[in-house]
Amino acid sequence: MLLDEAGVTLVPYQLMKDRGWAVDLDELQRDLKTAKGRCVPRAIYISNPGNPTGHVQDWKSIEEVIQFAAAERLLLLVDEAYQDSVFGPEKEFISYKRVLFGMEKEYSETVELISFHSISSACMGECGLRAGYMELVNMDPEVRDFFDTILDTDISTPVTGQLALDLMVNPPKPGDPSYDTYTQEILIIRATLSQNAQLAQKFLNDLPGMSCQPVMGGIYLYPHLCLPCEITERAKILGIEADVLYGQALLEAEGVLLGTGCQYGETTGNHHLRLSILVPPDTLEDVLARLGSFHRRLMDTFSHCDRGVKDRDTGENTVMQLVALCGEGQIFN
Repeated sequence: MLLDEAGVTLVPYQLMKDRGWAVDLDELQRDLKTAKGRCVPRAIYISNPGNPTGHVQDWKSIEEVIQFAAAERLLLLVDEAYQDSVFGPEKEFISYKRVLFGMEKEYSETVELISFHSISSACMGECGLRAGYMELVNMDPEVRDFFDTILDTDISTPVTGQLALDLMVNPPKPGDPSYDTYTQEILIIRATLSQNAQLAQKFLNDLPGMSCQPVMGGIYLYPHLCLPCEITERAKILGIEADVLYGQALLEAEGVLLGTGCQYGETTGNHHLRLSILVPPDTLEDVLARLGSFHRRLMDTFSHCDRGVKDRDTGENTVMQLVALCGEGQIFN
């Protein structure tokens, strides 16, 4: 929405799902080449750890992206908000700034980088407190002055968020009165995230028509949906993506609200859900039970799907089955 307001063209690039949602250099180059026919690319946006995919880049991957940005003269915008929530086996968060400053001067002193961090992500603010910061590296002084002017006049962060942000960047040290309590709470949150991720991933992979890649960090799972053709055809008639229709029906039937893949530029026919795992274990178990019950009823109802698009003309059969399955309401009226 911000890009639309600013009149900026978005050029999506696809991540490699079969490699755990990794960033692929060939894909970046291919999409950039295609974009140059209709716009002039100025910046590249990277989320590391990935939101909502949970992928964590290694040193080599980050180095490749930096070299790509340098070769194409692109500003690097790096969202590192989930850096404190890495729990994958033998995985660690590596900042783009750390890799950049470890490279030759032709990169370390020239590549323009803006990195973002937020209090609201995971261990500290847990999506409640709101505050964040960005760090500008190798930025032209006049551009930096412009940033300072905008931020001084157009930003008003809640005081509680500012206090929490100060705690995040200056945490208690050994010997401080609150150090033990702080450390224990952070460890509990990270352990809960890891356990929730393993539990939910196994549960989702056991559901028919659903698959989920292993998660390395962040606070979401991003399972893939393979929906019966009646659902996808009904979604076409309604003019929405099938995962959106699925999410609306799930909300109406079970009171569970999930994000959908179309929020993240997913291509048509490629359907995903976004499930938060930063919740108490008993809450997650309740959510999974409701999701599983709804999903199995849905798949059982449409397991006979073999008519292709023959129902598309009226959609009556599909509508009545969905209403019977999910309960009457505004969504399918």
